[in-house]
Amino acid sequence: MNLGSTERGAGTAATAALSEAHATSSPTPADASKDLDGKSPSASPAGPRIALSERVIAHIQDIGLPALLSDSDCRIVAINRQAAALLDQKAEPGAALPALAQGAGAASDLMSVWQARCSLGAGWSHECKLLGKLEALVDLQLVVMPVSVAGTGDQVWLVVLQDLTETLFHARELEIYATELSQLYQKNKQDLQKLEEAQRSREQFFSLVTHELKTPLTSLKAALEILCTPEVIPTGFENAWRLADTMKRSAFRLERLMNDVLDVAAARSGGMDFSFEAVDLCDVIDTVVSEMTPVANEKGVLLTGPEKYKSGLVVRGDDVRLQQVFLNLTSNAIKATPPDGTVRIRAARSAGAARVSVTNPGELPEHVRNGLFEPFRKSSVGGYKAGAGLGLTVVQALVNAHNGAVEATSRRKQVVFTVIIPLWGKASSQ
Repeated sequence: MNLGSTERGAGTAATAALSEAHATSSPTPADASKDLDGKSPSASPAGPRIALSERVIAHIQDIGLPALLSDSDCRIVAINRQAAALLDQKAEPGAALPALAQGAGAASDLMSVWQARCSLGAGWSHECKLLGKLEALVDLQLVVMPVSVAGTGDQVWLVVLQDLTETLFHARELEIYATELSQLYQKNKQDLQKLEEAQRSREQFFSLVTHELKTPLTSLKAALEILCTPEVIPTGFENAWRLADTMKRSAFRLERLMNDVLDVAAARSGGMDFSFEAVDLCDVIDTVVSEMTPVANEKGVLLTGPEKYKSGLVVRGDDVRLQQVFLNLTSNAIKATPPDGTVRIRAARSAGAARVSVTNPGELPEHVRNGLFEPFRKSSVGGYKAGAGLGLTVVQALVNAHNGAVEATSRRKQVVFTVIIPLWGKASSQ
């Protein structure tokens, strides 16, 4: 762990101040015999004491950080109030710092580090645990810098103590938090994988069932086409005609539903087939308007196409798939529009892209817009009965495949679905 710039700066400043104090105030014999309290110390088994002036001791007290002076044998020469308040009461002049380490091994390690690093004569730092108040271990970083004692040739070491207890506590908390987050991430990842597997299984099931149903459905459609002819049901059998026509419509609706399921499954798996070429969206819209006008007229709805851009909105696309997009949106708009209402299809060029909008009367609340393009999300906005909830999912998948986007908005009691597809080639710069 690196020492913060504040502590390192304070230690460097303290070293300079101590050197200056020694240079300007050489110790007198009386100074040399005084301890921190100004009294003459008693004989100590630690050996001869290094002489320090009162001015030096005053500088130690004024550092503002826990600090002490030690000799080369790692014995305390002087200690300030902050350090004395941090360490055990054994931390007093003449005591060895390793004596504050917990256990003989820790004391030996600290002494080895001290001797090896001090022999280099440069500053250094070291993390260790020392006894604090009530014999509780304190995590410390020792920042050690050499200081020469003027006039004596002695060298002492200024030791600034940085209490790491709170820092390490927060570090351990962060480590625990990171572990919990990692475990939560792994669990969420596993849950997501299970959901994805379930989704794939569901789509595979729908795809399989749809494929299996297509063959008998094709036969059923062919039979109904034959049934709905005058040769099979003579004129005058109105009830039989109605029943046959209902079955025919249901068969075609079932076919559309199965095709939607297949398209959704193909889009999710990336297996949807496209035949890209230059396609003029105005031609696509004209085809859609021509095909959907009878449906709109049957309901009493006016369907209008764009009056501008009869050509020039050329995109790189699949003509059949783009017709599928706008047929779906137009069909939904007609269903949502009451009789005597109007559905408008408009086309425009904007920022190198073609924008085609399908607008119908109504409102689209925010709770309906959220998730509108998700599969099997049904909505009855506009007064019509919702289908299987796959149409808009297919629309979004097809538009995305054209590097485009589709969005739904509602303003002034109008619902607007807008398809945005990049223009192709020269059309994008016109």
